[in-house]
Formats: sequence, C-alpha cells, structure tokens
Amino acid sequence: MSAAIPSRRTEAVRARDVKLGSATVHVSIRDPRLAQRVATGIERAVAQVRARCEAELPPPRVVRFRTKRRLDGLEGAALLDAFVVIEVTPNNLRKLASFVDRARAAGALGIQLAWDGRTPPRDRAERYVFAVLERCRATPDGAPCILTTECDLSPGLRITASHRASKRKAQE
Repeated sequence: MSAAIPSRRTEAVRARDVKLGSATVHVSIRDPRLAQRVATGIERAVAQVRARCEAELPPPRVVRFRTKRRLDGLEGAALLDAFVVIEVTPNNLRKLASFVDRARAAGALGIQLAWDGRTPPRDRAERYVFAVLERCRATPDGAPCILTTECDLSPGLRITASHRASKRKAQE
C-alpha cells in the first residue's frame, strides 16, 4: 500500500469577482491580501479604460439587423459612426460576409455578430461565422468585428473601437 503523498498546494482564496460587462474575472490567489490587491487593480484598470472610451467616443448609436431587406432599407448614413449588431440566423448565414463588408464600407465603428451557438446549429454556422471573423482580423483597418451570445452591445466592442480610434489619431 502506498501512503497518500501530501500536496504542497493549499486551497486558493477567491477574491471578489471582477465584472467586465457580461464577463467575470475570478481572481484566485493563495495570499488573500494579494488576491484583493489584484482584483482592485483589475477594477481600476477597467474603469480607466471605460472612462477613456466614454470620453473619446460619442454615446453609442446601435443599428440592429438580421436580413438583407433591413440592411437595404437603411440609408448609407445610418451605419456611419454606429455600432452594428447582426443577429446570426439560419437564413442569413451565407450573407454574413456581405453584411459585414457593407457595414464596414459604410463607416460603422464596430460590428457585433450575435449568435447563441445553438440556432443555427454549430456544425452548420461555425464555418461562416469564423470565416467572417478571420476576414475582419486580416483587414485591421476596418471596423472591429466580435462574436457574442447576446444582442446587447458589448462593452468590449466599444473599448476595442476606442482603442483603434486612438491608435489612428496617434499615427496621424
């Protein structure tokens, strides 16, 4: 019989959770004071980024659509300096790339694809969704594009758009 080998690991202490929009950061560090300092540091950094984002960008104007008919009905100026939320549906999968390209060309600040991962089914939708995301990643001069599970505007998209805008200003 072998004796149980003692573990050097001790139970990690979880500091308070740090909320980042719909995401949560769980800080787990053995030293409770250090864990608290790290959590507080994360909260301060996020607050600073959000404050800078609020100062640099106008209040968010959000345009939502999921069909070509709705996109066609929007005037060109409707997408200019707006955040675009495109709900991923079984009927618009093949048109996602076109939708995103048109929104970027019209001057959107950022594009959010809202897909719950279930409808349409993952095996059918994943290739279209990730092809669009990869295409946007490969062309960083355009508006950023993110994938979320919710139709509400993601704070992460707003922060990303603010960061890109400040980088462009610095290059000019």
